Amino acid sequence: MAEWCGVVCGRPVWRGSGAGGVRRGTVGGRPVWEIGVAGGRGVGGAWRGLVGGRPVWRGSGVGGAWRGPVCGRSVWRWFRRAVRAVFGAGRWAGVAGAGGARCGVEGGVGWVWLARLGAVANSAEKCHRGGVFDLPYRGSGPYCYTNSLIMVLGPGAPEPAVVEVVTGSPFGMQLNGSLPFFDPAGWDPEVGLDDALAAFGWTADTTSGGDGVARLAARLADGPVLVGPVEMGHLRYQPGSTGPIGADHYLVALAVDDDHVTVHDPQGYPYARLPLTDFTTAWRADTVDYGRPFTMRADFVRREHVDPDDAIAATIPRAIAWLSGTRVPPGVLGNGDAALALAERIGSGCDDSLREHLIHFAVRVGARRLADAAACLRRVGHDAAAAVAGEQARLIGALQYPLVTGDDTTAAHALRALAPTYEELRAALERP
Repeated sequence: MAEWCGVVCGRPVWRGSGAGGVRRGTVGGRPVWEIGVAGGRGVGGAWRGLVGGRPVWRGSGVGGAWRGPVCGRSVWRWFRRAVRAVFGAGRWAGVAGAGGARCGVEGGVGWVWLARLGAVANSAEKCHRGGVFDLPYRGSGPYCYTNSLIMVLGPGAPEPAVVEVVTGSPFGMQLNGSLPFFDPAGWDPEVGLDDALAAFGWTADTTSGGDGVARLAARLADGPVLVGPVEMGHLRYQPGSTGPIGADHYLVALAVDDDHVTVHDPQGYPYARLPLTDFTTAWRADTVDYGRPFTMRADFVRREHVDPDDAIAATIPRAIAWLSGTRVPPGVLGNGDAALALAERIGSGCDDSLREHLIHFAVRVGARRLADAAACLRRVGHDAAAAVAGEQARLIGALQYPLVTGDDTTAAHALRALAPTYEELRAALERP
């Protein structure tokens, strides 16, 4: 015989009437039970009280250990599904399928327990105020040296996101003269390629200068060759290319004869043929602000097998060094200083050349790099750093629309919000 507990909304309530357990009262005119069903809803688990006028349970659909309210919402350690509608004035990250390490609550900002997943690409995470999903990006984008390296490494090469992160490119910002880049001050793709090869256990023979075409022909006898940097404006198979624009690029050379070279161009041009005169002009790279003429990498040898996660983890000390600002060359602004200076420049009127550089290249690659960094950091357990990198990716990605439409005030505001995140990322990476 069930125990009578009273009447709610004209209906009798019983301790054992299909909703067994300990009655805790009413919420919204419905009975609340410690174990069982309330108003037709399963709410099994340990009663934790009310948050935002709703009952909170240890096992009420999200499972795990309840950690208290943040911004009027419940924080849990373990998740059986992606967190839904938990966003107030804070940042959150909840992953379907697994638990992880709690990042804490700082200044009223709730960092929910983050999952450590082996395959982050298969997870969709609620993260950031407003309920934006943290979904790893897949699609086109200016990852020229990364995709070129993957092509020459062949089967078994790491995925592009991992390669890009291991180059070190996401960990900083620089304003070098008039041009901003969302990569560390003092960093360039030549540095990044060398670091990535070492981290993945590969070596390559890098040569420059001299008779580049003769060297290329000799190396092509043994396999494809990674070529670059080259001046993109001289690659006349790309529509609109009429001359130098100061844009660096990387290619994979596949064949060369007396008149033409055949390349895979990761910008979207497989098996492109280019007259040798145009190719050598591009390869001389006179208008590229780093590197040496006729640089190429060949004779790729795998010295050891390195797990991608180990390569990511080994990148963390280099990332901290880049973010610390100790490698900033004279006359270059780095990280937060670069973001604030760029905000000031854009806010006072963005000139056409700067706008074109940002909307066609810098914003696109910058947002993607940081989205990839967030995914990679999360998979190796740097959950707090992953949350900061994800926030950076969203701030940079959000620059695209205002810059295209001429809303420079909004773009400058986003850059000012970005400025302090570089120090936040460094501090998060330094925490064990």
